[in-house]
Amino acid sequence: MKKTFLTILALGFIFTLEAQIDTRLNGRWFLHSDIPIMNVEYYFNNGNFETSGLEDPQSRGTYTTSNGTITLNTTHHFGSMYDLSFDILRITRPDLQNLERRWYTVEETKTIFNGLGLYELENLENMVTFTYTVGSNTLTLIHEEEFYGETLRLEVILQRR
Repeated sequence: MKKTFLTILALGFIFTLEAQIDTRLNGRWFLHSDIPIMNVEYYFNNGNFETSGLEDPQSRGTYTTSNGTITLNTTHHFGSMYDLSFDILRITRPDLQNLERRWYTVEETKTIFNGLGLYELENLENMVTFTYTVGSNTLTLIHEEEFYGETLRLEVILQRR
């Protein structure tokens, strides 16, 4: 377990926060599917992460771990990710296709969605928490949340690459 310290100056006081990073997560983890478009790779490196699919970057950000939970805080999305996402959802949005192939901050993404009238997408969360277990070759991520009175459970099993 690696401990990272953040020092923050606020209102004239200095605070030091301790963020734990489980170094067993370091490396590349792959979700394999029989449907190639659903294959996803996660790369964890001492508190930073990046995801990719179909060999294109998708998102990146930071993460912390504590007592079997991991919190991913997405800071950027890659432009081509939206082409892929809208293809999966079968949404035709010519104004979102062929976005410049670069990293967009979460704020830039929200501004783009808002400007296109896609308010439901503008409010996407940029932070998500999973419970996790990690073995030598397997990482299991589980996310549960309430949705209209029902508990939705997402379980993702990744293999070390």
